[in-house]
Amino acid sequence: MKKIQTTEELEKATASGFAVVVFKSEICPSCDAFDRYVKPLRELFPNAGFYEVSRSRSPLCEAFDVRGVPSLFVFCDGKLVASYNDGTHKSFMDVQSFLRKAFEKGDVRCFSNEEKN
Repeated sequence: MKKIQTTEELEKATASGFAVVVFKSEICPSCDAFDRYVKPLRELFPNAGFYEVSRSRSPLCEAFDVRGVPSLFVFCDGKLVASYNDGTHKSFMDVQSFLRKAFEKGDVRCFSNEEKN
C-alpha cells in the first residue's frame, strides 16, 4: 500500500475513482494481519487504490476521528462513502464484506469480474 502523510497526498489519492485508506499502527497485531489481506483484496477489487496512513505520524487521524486501528475509510471520486472506524480485529471476510457494501454505494467499477457475479 502506498503511504500517505499529508492532507494534500490524501486529496490526490482519493480525487477520482475508488480509494481505500487504512489507518494503521506499527505496534498493532491486527494491522499486521491486515497487511496479508491487501493482495487478495486488490485482486477482488482491482480498480480501487489502497493507501496507508500511520496513526502515530499523521494529523489526518484527528481530522477523521480515528477511534482505533486498523480503521478503513472508502472514498469514491473524492467523497467519503463508508468507514469501518473502530479498534476491533477485522477478519478478511469482515473487510471483504465491508468493502463490497461500500463499493455498492457508488458503482461496480472497482469489482473484478468474479466479484460482480
